[in-house]
Amino acid sequence: MTKKIINLTGRSNWETIAFLIINKITDGNQIVFYRKNLMSNIDLAINFSHILGHKKNPEHSEETLQKTIQNLRDKGYIEFLGNGKYKLSEYGYNKMLEEVNSVKDLLGYPLDSGSANMAASNGVI
Repeated sequence: MTKKIINLTGRSNWETIAFLIINKITDGNQIVFYRKNLMSNIDLAINFSHILGHKKNPEHSEETLQKTIQNLRDKGYIEFLGNGKYKLSEYGYNKMLEEVNSVKDLLGYPLDSGSANMAASNGVI
């Protein structure tokens, strides 16, 4: 069986990668995460990048992921709370779910069906 590769034309693969890692470290149902947890899962970025169509390993994956987090902050998807702590905005949480759902079949990456209920109880949606 041939592995299907997705082409995210018009979208940033790194934003998708960041959302996939955030979803993974928060179990898809929390809105607060820490930079150290994000960076300790940098190996996932390399794995995800291959699935999303990158032909070679990212050379500076930590720096690229950090810049992507800054871009997500600038777009209003996440808020920086200080001391390496971040929070997904409602818009960011919904975007994360959208990104994860768009590639979950390729990754064999199930989305917790209780995510929306947990988010609602946390005041996200």
